[in-house]
Amino acid sequence: MAKVRWLLFVVCTLIFVYGNTKGIAAQDNVRCDFDKNGTMTVSGKGVLYWSAIEESSEDEVGYGIKKVIIQEGITEISDGCFSGDFTDMIEIKLPNSLQKIGNRAFKGCERLEEVEVPLGVLEISKECFSGCKSLEKIVFNKELVAIRKDAFRGCERLKELIVPKKLKVWENPIKKCSALKKIVNYSAKLIKLDTCCGNKTWYVKGKKASKLASGKTAISKGKKFKISYHLLGGKKEGNLPSSYRYGSCKKLTFSARKEGYILLGWYNPADKETSYYQTSISPSLAKNIILKPFWVRYKVKNVKKNSVRIFIDDRNAIVPFGVFDVRYSKTKNMANAKYLRITDTFKVICKLKKNQRYYFEVAYAEKDDDDDDYESVWVGKRSIVIKK
Repeated sequence: MAKVRWLLFVVCTLIFVYGNTKGIAAQDNVRCDFDKNGTMTVSGKGVLYWSAIEESSEDEVGYGIKKVIIQEGITEISDGCFSGDFTDMIEIKLPNSLQKIGNRAFKGCERLEEVEVPLGVLEISKECFSGCKSLEKIVFNKELVAIRKDAFRGCERLKELIVPKKLKVWENPIKKCSALKKIVNYSAKLIKLDTCCGNKTWYVKGKKASKLASGKTAISKGKKFKISYHLLGGKKEGNLPSSYRYGSCKKLTFSARKEGYILLGWYNPADKETSYYQTSISPSLAKNIILKPFWVRYKVKNVKKNSVRIFIDDRNAIVPFGVFDVRYSKTKNMANAKYLRITDTFKVICKLKKNQRYYFEVAYAEKDDDDDDYESVWVGKRSIVIKK
């Protein structure tokens, strides 16, 4: 009998732990539907648990989901509901019926860009949006009373916070928000300003400040760092930025050339957080850097039977990638472009229109094969008239 009781205790404990991390068993009153465009729609009543999403998913939970629509009737999002699984999610629509968002609910949703908090939600919970690296904008409702510890920790692209009048609890939620430039405080709370380990300075009415009083606005300025270049046989052509400020998300220019090559981006060995293929500087980077160009051999040539051969060779590049996207269009502005992926050194495009001019551009393939969301920086524009 004692063994039976012990077994029941273990089973109950496991159920409790699991239920408090990703959710309890799927509910009959909540449903998740998916469409071919990567949208998940949640309908029903009550609490949304991770297990409800799992029950409805045919693929790995969160895979390929770019947009989430939570319909009216859902009143709560459970602890950790979207955490870790929805790394492709860019957009979420929350219902007016929502009253609570659990701890870590959206932690690590790295592509989420904007959130509007519904009127019924009175608290932003602990680590709720922590690690949402692409989050640029958060809109609070006027009834919000609490923002808990580390709610926005590591939201390195968040630019502005407007603290509502009724806020009573502020538990230092904005650590390591490197791009945060402006905080407007309408509440009665005295707000501590995070300097991101001394890499930026806050000012109130032109004077340095470490805290923000009620009714005041704070503006930050990032520390300045140097940029230098090793062009690896290339030459400067135009302006290359010589410095950047911490938190600036500075765009890098392509003002360099090398005969027979195109410049696809920059390699920055000092940045361990982001991809080695870079077209901008990470807002959280805080050091002097040396950038090296990613040179790739690239040619577009007429071949037989109204076809074009595209040649791309990165075998001698500082970091070989091996996979590229190409787009081509009949117009210079690349309207109605068609896309293809090159995994070898060349690709032949057939059945092009004779005597028609086509424009071609190339980019490093950052997305999965089934992802049609092309956000890469396109370079190497070439034009060619198709011959027989």
